[in-house]
Amino acid sequence: MKKKLVCFSLLLVFSLLLTSCLFSGGEGTEAAASENLVAAKNYVFSMYKDNAEATPSDYEVVSAVKIGGESFTVTWTADITSGPKDGVKIVPGTDGKATVDVDEQTPEKVVYKLTATVTDEKGNKESTSFNHYVPEYKEFTWAEFVAAEKDATVVVKGVVTGIISKTNGNSSNGLYLQDKDGGYYVYGMADDPVTLGIKQGYTVRVTGKRDTYSGTYEIVSGSVEILDSKTSMPAPADYTAIYNAAKTLKDAALTEKQSLYVTVKNVIIGENGGSDGSYYYFGGDDVNTRSYVRLSSSVCPLTKDQQAAFKEAFLSHFGYVANVTGILTLYDGAFYLTPVGPEAVEYIGLPQKSNEEKVAFEKDALSIPEKITEDTVLEPGTDGKTYDDVKIAWASDNDCAKVEGGKITFTCPEEDTTVKITATITCGDKSDTREFSVLVEAASKAVYVAEIVENPVAGEAYKLVLFQNTLGQTLYFNGEISGRYASTTDKAEKAVDVYLEGADGKFKMYYTNAEGKKMYIVPGLNASNQTSVLAVEETAAVSEWNAAAKTLFTTVGEKVYYIGTYRSYNTFSVSETSYITGDNAANVDVSQFPARLCTVKEAVIKPVAVETPEAGKPYKLALFQNTLGQVLYFNGEVSGRYASTTDKADKAVDVYLEAADGKFKLYYTNAEGKKMYIVPGLNASNQTSVLVVEETAALSEWNAAAKTLFTTVGEKIYYIGTYRSYNTFSVSETSYITGDNAANVDVSQFPARLVEVGTAD
Repeated sequence: MKKKLVCFSLLLVFSLLLTSCLFSGGEGTEAAASENLVAAKNYVFSMYKDNAEATPSDYEVVSAVKIGGESFTVTWTADITSGPKDGVKIVPGTDGKATVDVDEQTPEKVVYKLTATVTDEKGNKESTSFNHYVPEYKEFTWAEFVAAEKDATVVVKGVVTGIISKTNGNSSNGLYLQDKDGGYYVYGMADDPVTLGIKQGYTVRVTGKRDTYSGTYEIVSGSVEILDSKTSMPAPADYTAIYNAAKTLKDAALTEKQSLYVTVKNVIIGENGGSDGSYYYFGGDDVNTRSYVRLSSSVCPLTKDQQAAFKEAFLSHFGYVANVTGILTLYDGAFYLTPVGPEAVEYIGLPQKSNEEKVAFEKDALSIPEKITEDTVLEPGTDGKTYDDVKIAWASDNDCAKVEGGKITFTCPEEDTTVKITATITCGDKSDTREFSVLVEAASKAVYVAEIVENPVAGEAYKLVLFQNTLGQTLYFNGEISGRYASTTDKAEKAVDVYLEGADGKFKMYYTNAEGKKMYIVPGLNASNQTSVLAVEETAAVSEWNAAAKTLFTTVGEKVYYIGTYRSYNTFSVSETSYITGDNAANVDVSQFPARLCTVKEAVIKPVAVETPEAGKPYKLALFQNTLGQVLYFNGEVSGRYASTTDKADKAVDVYLEAADGKFKLYYTNAEGKKMYIVPGLNASNQTSVLVVEETAALSEWNAAAKTLFTTVGEKIYYIGTYRSYNTFSVSETSYITGDNAANVDVSQFPARLVEVGTAD
C-alpha cells in the first residue's frame, strides 16, 4: 500500500475507565480475568471508541498499555467482511504502536472489524472491537467537492498555492490548492507541510473529511501525497471586473470560487483595523465592496518576516492605487483575501487630486480615539498621511488635552471630561476642519487587588476578570458585549458585579445590565455558528466549576467551552477547553487566560525605603513629607532648580543606580528615551540645583544612616531632598541631617529615599 506523507489524524480520547460490566470478556486461560486486565481492555476501548468509522488513510494504534502498575500487550486484527481481502493490514511497530495499513486507493469499499486483544503477563486475554470501513477511492471534481455532505470522505488533486505552517508561527497546519475548476482549503493537518517538504507549485493529492466553517468549504483530518514536485505556481485569476461589478461582498459571482488564487487591480489602499489590527483594507468609495487583506493571527501563509514587511509597506501607502493578490477567502459568506507571498500588494502610485480633493481625502483619513482611559500622548502629526503638501493644525478646548504642534498630551482629570479636538486641514488655497469628541476618563483614585476565588458560591458578588499577562494588565468585564466579544476595562471601579445561581459546582452566571435586567453570561454559538459570548435573559445552559482551571466549563452541543482570552487580545471570547486542559494545561496564564471570578479589594500604596540599594534595580525616588502628611515621587520633570513631584506612585518614573568604584550614579530614562543622570550641583548663578544631565563625572555615596545618597561638589557635600513644607526635590548640605541635626531627619528635613512600591490591604 502506498504510504501517505501525513497519517490520518486520530483523536485519542482518554476518558474515565469504563466499568467491566459494559463489555463481555474474550477468551482466557483462567476462569476469571483479573480486574486490571478488564480495566486495560476498557481503557483501550475508551481510547478509540469515538474515532470516525471511515478510515481513508493509514493510522496508528497502541501495542501496549499499563494499568495499576501492570503491563499489558495489545495485538490487533482486522476482519474484512466486505470488499478486497487485502484492503486492510496490521503492521507491527517498534515504538509501542502498530499501524493499521489501509488501501487508500481501494477500487471498492472495504468493511472491516478492528479487534484489540489485550493480554496480561499470565496469558489471560480480553478483547474489544470497532467497526470501520475504507471508502471507495474516487477523485472528486471541484463541483462534487462543493456538493459533498459534511463528514463525507473526499479526495481532491491540485497545485499548492498557499502553505500554513506551525514552523512559520501558525497555530495549525494547512494548505491552499486549486485545479482548473476551483480551489480547496485543507485545515488542521496532522503534520507540518514545511517539514514534509511541500512547496508552492507542487501538485498534491489530499484525502480527508468535508466540512464547512462560517461559509468556508474545508477539508479536515487530511492526508497529503506529493504527485509532482515541479514548481509551477499558477498565475492569479483576474477578478477585477467581477469585483467592480459586485454590489456587496457576498455577491455569488464574487464568492463562488472560494480558495482560488486571484488578483484585483487598480484598487485604493486604505487603513488597517479590526479588533486585532490584522485587517488591511482596500477598495473604492463604495463601502459595500470595501474589502481587506487579512493577516490571520493563527493561519497566515506569510512568515513572520514577510508579515512585518507587508505591514510596513501597506501602512506607508495609504491612498495609493495598487493591485492586490491572494487567496479568495470567505468569512460569514463575505469576500476577502488571504496573502500567500510577498507579492500580495503591488503599489502603482498616488492618484492625482486637486487641492480640495486632497483636503477631503486627508480629512477623512484622520482619526482620534473616542475614549482616553489613562495618561496618553497621541502624535497625529501636522502633515497629511498621504499628501505631504497638506498641513494639519490641532486645537483643544480643555487643558486635560494639551496640544504642542502635532502632539496631543492627555492627562486624566479629577472627573470624567469630554474634550473637543479640532483639526484644521489646509492645502494651498483650500481648507476644512474636522472635530472629534473625546471622553477623557477620570484618573483612578485608588488601587485595587483582584483575588481569584477558589470555590465560588451562589449569591456572592464577584468581578469577572482576565489576568492578561501578555499585556501585563488586569481586565474586568464592564457589562458591555460587542458582537461575539465581551468588553473589558482596566479600572475595577467600572466593572460590573457578577453572580452565580446554583449549587454543587454547577452554576449559571449573570449580571444586571443598565436597564436593570438579569442577563446570563454563557458561551454559545451565534446565528453564523461562531463561538460567542452571549448575554441572554434566559438560558438552559448550566456551567460546571473546574477547580484546576479555576473557571466555568460549559457544554454546548458536543463540545465544552470556557470564557477567557488568549495571546494579546483584551476582550472576553469563547474557546474550547482543549486549549487549557490535558497537554495544554501549561498554557494557562501564559498564552491562554481563562476568565476568573474574583473578589476585589481596595489597596493602599505602600512605599518601603531601601536599606541597601542595588545597581540596575528599578526604584522610585520618594519624599516622605511628614509635614504635609504625603509621600511624593519624582515624576521625571525638572523646573529651574527643583525636581517636580506627584503623589501618585503609578505616575512616578523608575530610577536606577549605576555602580562605579564602589559608588553610584543615579539616573532615569526621559520621555525621549535618553538616560538622564540626577545629581546635586550648582547652576550658572552658583545656586544649589537638582541637575538632570546626559553625562556626569560626579559619584555619590550611599549613607546608611540617612538612607540617601551623599554627593561631593567642590568642598561641600550635598543631598537631594526637601524641608519644612515644600513639595519639590531640592539640594541641601548634609550638615542639615548629620551630627547634631540627625534628629531633624523625617521631622523637618526629608532626604530623598529610594523606595520599592507595593500594596497592602
